Amino acid sequence: MIGRQSTGRFIAEIILIILGVLLGIMANQWRETQARKSAAQGGLEAVAAEIQANREQVDRVLPIHEAMLDSLRAVTGRMMATNEAPDFTSLTRIWSGGFTMPLLESATWETANRTGIFQDLDFRITRSLIRYYSLVSFCQSKLDRVGENIYVATNIDPTHRRGLILAITLVTNDIIIQEKRLQELSDKLLKQLDRE
Repeated sequence: MIGRQSTGRFIAEIILIILGVLLGIMANQWRETQARKSAAQGGLEAVAAEIQANREQVDRVLPIHEAMLDSLRAVTGRMMATNEAPDFTSLTRIWSGGFTMPLLESATWETANRTGIFQDLDFRITRSLIRYYSLVSFCQSKLDRVGENIYVATNIDPTHRRGLILAITLVTNDIIIQEKRLQELSDKLLKQLDRE
């Protein structure tokens, strides 16, 4: 009888120990999950702030780019009508303040990706963020090209200026399209992040 009691008690203690270990593991996993969710939420808030700042940058420069495109179209219209290259004065008037570029940021997104805090993020949000930041990168590279072309246009022989002015006009038009697309994506993404 004593042996059965000892064996029963021994089994009960082992079961309690196993349950305690399992509960401890489950509690630890729950804490880790909560910490990851908290980090992801903080990352999403930081990314939303970055997207909002990018949106404001685009809002600031879009009217300038639209005015520049109107001027470029006028110059190219005269250029086509007269078959003459625009003079330096008409070009300097168009971009007298320089080519204003939006300062688009992606450091928060890149940091979040490198640290892995978005590993448990919903697929739809991840896809939307990747689309958005791909467009940011694309816009930034286009803007860099326009800036370089404007510099070249003001410093080259006028006989070669015509083709470059046409190219700058086309690229500026494309930039405006991309900036408007960036505004739309920003708005959609901010709404999506706000719901999460």
